[in-house]
Amino acid sequence: MTNRNPDKSPGFGISLALLCPFTACGLQWLFWDAYIKPYVWFLFFPAAFCSAWLGGLRGGLTGTAISTLLAWYVFIPPQFALTVVDTSSLASIALFAVMGGLFAWLFERLQRAMRNSEEARLSAERSQQQLTGLYRKTLELDQLKSQFFANVSHELRTPLTLIMAPLEKRLTMVNGDTAERRETEMMLRNARLLYRQVSDLLDAAKLEAGSMQIHYARLDLAELTRTTAAYFDSLANERGIAFVVNVPAALHAEVDAEKVARILLNLLSNAFKFTPDGGYIDLRLLRTDAAAVIEVEDNGPGVPADLREAVFERFRQLEGNADRRHGGTGLGLAIVREFAALHGGSALLGEAPSGGALFSVRLPLTAPTGISLAAASRSDALIGNRAAIESSLARPMPAAAATTADSRDAPLILVVEDNADLQTFIAASLQPYYRVAGAANGRQGVTLALSLMPDLILTDLMMPEMSGDTMIAELRRQPEFADVPILVLSAKADDALRIRLLQAGVQEYLIKPFRVDELLTRVAGLIGERQRIDSRLRESENRFEATFELAAVGIALVAPDGRWLRVNAKLCNIVGYSAAELLAKTFQDITHPDDLAADLRCVRQMLERRIDHYTMEKRYLRKDGSIVWVNLSVSLVDKSDCSPDYFISVVEDISRRKQAEAQLELWREAFEKSEFGVAIGDPATQTILAVNPAFARQRGYSAEELAGKPVETLFPEDCWETVRPRILDADRLGHASFESEHLCKNGERFPVLLDITVTRALDGKPMRRIGFALDISERKQAERELRRQTEELQHRNLELERFDNAGIDRELAMIRLKQHVNDLAAELGRMPPYDVSFTDQADVPPENSP
Repeated sequence: MTNRNPDKSPGFGISLALLCPFTACGLQWLFWDAYIKPYVWFLFFPAAFCSAWLGGLRGGLTGTAISTLLAWYVFIPPQFALTVVDTSSLASIALFAVMGGLFAWLFERLQRAMRNSEEARLSAERSQQQLTGLYRKTLELDQLKSQFFANVSHELRTPLTLIMAPLEKRLTMVNGDTAERRETEMMLRNARLLYRQVSDLLDAAKLEAGSMQIHYARLDLAELTRTTAAYFDSLANERGIAFVVNVPAALHAEVDAEKVARILLNLLSNAFKFTPDGGYIDLRLLRTDAAAVIEVEDNGPGVPADLREAVFERFRQLEGNADRRHGGTGLGLAIVREFAALHGGSALLGEAPSGGALFSVRLPLTAPTGISLAAASRSDALIGNRAAIESSLARPMPAAAATTADSRDAPLILVVEDNADLQTFIAASLQPYYRVAGAANGRQGVTLALSLMPDLILTDLMMPEMSGDTMIAELRRQPEFADVPILVLSAKADDALRIRLLQAGVQEYLIKPFRVDELLTRVAGLIGERQRIDSRLRESENRFEATFELAAVGIALVAPDGRWLRVNAKLCNIVGYSAAELLAKTFQDITHPDDLAADLRCVRQMLERRIDHYTMEKRYLRKDGSIVWVNLSVSLVDKSDCSPDYFISVVEDISRRKQAEAQLELWREAFEKSEFGVAIGDPATQTILAVNPAFARQRGYSAEELAGKPVETLFPEDCWETVRPRILDADRLGHASFESEHLCKNGERFPVLLDITVTRALDGKPMRRIGFALDISERKQAERELRRQTEELQHRNLELERFDNAGIDRELAMIRLKQHVNDLAAELGRMPPYDVSFTDQADVPPENSP
């Protein structure tokens, strides 16, 4: 309850509430004859109101009751008697009691509403503080991210320079179209592509930090546009794209030449990425008022209206999934808009008349007033190397026919890779030992695999049209590819993805960049393993006969009419008959009468093709008349004409298990009646199988509510990440004991001591977890109090030590100062003013000592 006076306790308010009726009675008695008579309730109504205001519901109801009795006894005729002579007096008493109760109820509601309002206000303030803290952390993370990109990009430029320069020198020394020259060109081309992407990252970091400088120069914008467009002519001819350039003869402007060149390159690169073969791209340079407008129009897929602003965001790519058709960092268009904004211009995206994209960049023709102009650079020097541009727009290779190694019997490997250079490099590495076929995407990979039936598939993941993982799933659905080994080459070092692919049937996962010798070793291992599997399969067929007789379970071939066709020794041992005796009987002859109907019903359903197999627990009658429990699994084998041939029956003796189940029933009764909290869980599904009533009662659940829930339901979210490894340790070691917290159904949490024992199946795998939980709330409270007192004592000791050290430091500083003054006096030829002869010079530490 919220008190009117925060300095007063609730008991004080109730005391005041109880005092009000007596005060009202005394005052009304004083002025009864002179002023108040016959208004019996004149001062008692205010008294009931004040009692409710001061004491809430309890005080108001108690005050109303006291006021009613006082008014009835003192003022209602006959006075000083609790009797009523007329109905009007009785009605007034009842009305006052109702009004007093109403006052108490209303004030209780009012105070509860005030309390809820205050709690809501405090909660809102806390939420606002949390949001402010999260916003500050987000800003800090953004700054750290930008700084990280800037540092990494800057550090990569030096090693890239040391890679590209020797390659360029080596290229000038190699003549002719040799394998060495092609390899050097490939390395240099990809190094320049990497250099360009690193430059984009560094520029993005500078732009975000606001440190990007702009250097104005007067140049011919038309010449720069024509020169830039010329670098895309060969690519346009190769892909059959109608590339139209409309620029004036000359258009002089005061701009940053390098940044305008980057704008043109990024716009044209984006257009060539998304324009289909045989399409068109229109580059226009226009002059409007005091600005130059660069327009790039294409007939590609275009951009939806709701995403036309999003494409200018950093790292944003409309195709973000594994089967995206184009690579890149997602910075090109963001840099276009940022560079245009640095010039005081803008970059917009609209829809072309043909439905494609229309990018428009507006740049002022003159630099801001007071800006000095630098000398203009050559246009081709600003744009950079042509190979770097073409490598970023490299098209996937078409599907390649199989190339043959020296031996025509060499295994066939299908390489599925969309990067032309990498596919060529992998194929060249494999061809001395294997036959190689190539595909540029997952869809081509599926088509070639079905037609060529390769011995191994080597695939990338992120490819156009169909991703590598989709291709793998498609092939694994084909029965003939169930055992074809697949090796994944991917740049994604993602453990979760690797595990998922391995579970989906991938044999190896190799991360780019990779070593060629490692790739060859893994390929040789996979192909050799497949060959060994084929050999073992043939051997296993030859060993079947011997295995049949030595099996640890009973195996029998049974005719559709129930006759035993063939039985092994284990089955004879289970039922106590010899093989010859069994072959003279039917399974109906030795089946317990109570189980025969169910067994025959399942046989009939199999023969009618309603089921393809069945498993049941049943009883056999042994030769000596005793009963043996078995687990029976039956499958039907057809003839070549699909008619029933025989049943394969697998019989496992489960008599000991049945005895164990009976024993388990006795333990279950003890489990239910135990006063300790006990829970049983399943390690395989991480769920609760059962809890005893004591365990459920401690947490506010019923045993049925907890059954089937995940184990993590018992733990608060902030505890589960530390508890889960401990539980897994128990699965591995067989036992674990640790402290944690449990969560009640009402949200309360309390500390517990957990002791977990894991039982194992015959194969050694964890089968059940049995956990005992002990509430240790009182012990934890005592530990917290002890820890608090210890920390308080340590704090006081540290304060005392700091105080002593501060005094020593002041004394040493004064001694050094006196020595310094004496030294100065000696240099000036005067007598030292201080006597520090009592101080041992060796005992005074130097000024800079810690």
